[in-house]
Amino acid sequence: MSDVPNHNEIAELVESLCQGELTAEQAARLETLLCTDKSARRYYIRYLHMHASLRLFSGCGAESQESARLREFMQYQGSGVDPDAQESRPSGASLEESKTVGAQALGFLSECFQQGASFLSKPMILSLFLAIGLPGILFLILVLHVARQPAPAVPVAQVTETHECVWDADTMPLSTGADLFAGTQLQLTQGLVELAFANGAKVLFQGPATFDTLNSDAGFLHAGNLVARVPKEARGFTVRMPDAAVVDLGTEFGVSVDEHGRNEEVHVFRGEVVLETGPSAGGREPSRRHLRAGSAASIRLAGGSHEPIVRKIAFRADRYVRRLPRSTSSPQPAIVADFSGGEGKSAVDQYPGIPGLGWATGWASHKIRGFACRATIERDDPLLNGGDYLRVLIERKSGTGLFDQTIERKLDLDGPVDLRQPYVVSFSVRIDSLSRFDDLGDLLNFHNSIMSRIKGSQLRLASGWHIRMGTYKGQSVKPRNWAFISSDGKRETKRVDSGIPVREGEIYSFRVFVDPTARRWVPSIAVGGGEWKRFGPIGMRSADTAEQCHYWPYLCLTWYMAGGNKGEEIERLGFSVDSIRITAAPEGHENKN
Repeated sequence: MSDVPNHNEIAELVESLCQGELTAEQAARLETLLCTDKSARRYYIRYLHMHASLRLFSGCGAESQESARLREFMQYQGSGVDPDAQESRPSGASLEESKTVGAQALGFLSECFQQGASFLSKPMILSLFLAIGLPGILFLILVLHVARQPAPAVPVAQVTETHECVWDADTMPLSTGADLFAGTQLQLTQGLVELAFANGAKVLFQGPATFDTLNSDAGFLHAGNLVARVPKEARGFTVRMPDAAVVDLGTEFGVSVDEHGRNEEVHVFRGEVVLETGPSAGGREPSRRHLRAGSAASIRLAGGSHEPIVRKIAFRADRYVRRLPRSTSSPQPAIVADFSGGEGKSAVDQYPGIPGLGWATGWASHKIRGFACRATIERDDPLLNGGDYLRVLIERKSGTGLFDQTIERKLDLDGPVDLRQPYVVSFSVRIDSLSRFDDLGDLLNFHNSIMSRIKGSQLRLASGWHIRMGTYKGQSVKPRNWAFISSDGKRETKRVDSGIPVREGEIYSFRVFVDPTARRWVPSIAVGGGEWKRFGPIGMRSADTAEQCHYWPYLCLTWYMAGGNKGEEIERLGFSVDSIRITAAPEGHENKN
């Protein structure tokens, strides 16, 4: 060994000792080395331990190969000295005293070794050790090995969408579904990337940009533009910049950092954020400012100052890309109502919106005198899919009678999805208010339909697939359970109870497979983002053929409030609908739904 003098000499002396061939002169020399060098003592102890082990597993005999194996092992291991081992001689002890102590220690250790080897050499003891002790030792070694293994890394974010990305040479190109871990840096030359963090926050950054995933609650923007959309459950999500940090309070905001990392901006689209500047140094607390929707601020270092200066600036929402292009996020042809355009009549994705992209009309509603109905686009308190959604609130004053209303939108049969062939409708609904909702005839419906005329000017609503919640007194469906409405082909209505109760504040996701030609549909429901519950095929409610019903081109949200408001000053029914999506059904989808 390199750090022990006379390595070969010590090895030969210890080997002679173990073989019982040590002379008096060699014993004196070994004692001297052991008393004067702690590395020699460490070598001596390890050699004896290894010697005993080899004797045990080679049948407890002092075979000629044993010494060679032991010498080879010890040469490979070097001295085996633990550099952190603390071993020293008592202060002020003389060499003669050390020799005496060393000789006593040597004799004691040698005696212990010989007695231990003799004891273990007994056949019964050896058998017991191999049967009982050895498995335990091996198990302990395995446990210690596993305990030393580092815990597997847990992803803090995932790539959910990309669009026309060009990555820097130092960044491996990423695709949808890629996991990101704490400390990952992304350098995007051009394009758009959306990340979903483990806490529910989503960020969309635009190249050129450099962004780090710090942990499941934070990221660092070195340069570029970024938009963060943060639901309530991810409140506290933080985007750090070179001279500031934006702490979310459940909102949507954009941040930008110039290519030199000196000029930074924050624009709040909705909700509220906390802008922190001057990171704590020397025990100082950072400065905090609250920014609300429609406000913006810049952060700059002035002159040679190390303290950033915050100024209010003009709010500019158009500076940021807030959504991926639909052609990327929806590569499969689809008809979508995600309400991302807000309220208005200039774009398809607005409410009430305009025709286009598979919609033959915008949304329409029929007002009834004496009732208040408000349909608005909301962004706070998002549903499962996040983003914008349609909230409907109906109020009925005390003493008023039947309330029957529909919000509907007509589909274009010649749009991107052929509604004459099997297709799938998916959407999520949250029940915001049910009031009493206990009179026979109180109903909430989601369905497709056709307005048909009977006996002149009278209109009859003929629906195809039909999901309903209501009060069914004396019938087979439990009140306030989701139910499916069909017919027996003879215009006799049938109701199928889902067994899933409707509760305020709960979110229900629906997926409906529709086969118009076969006149049947297959519903599935998931509660609160949980597992899907699939039901068997159900016939269309209309007894007429799909051709006679023009393939039920209207998508309807319909409700009835019957019996009159008898107790409350104002009775309320409220619900929210998120991102309605219609896509062509892949082959065999009915069996997989």
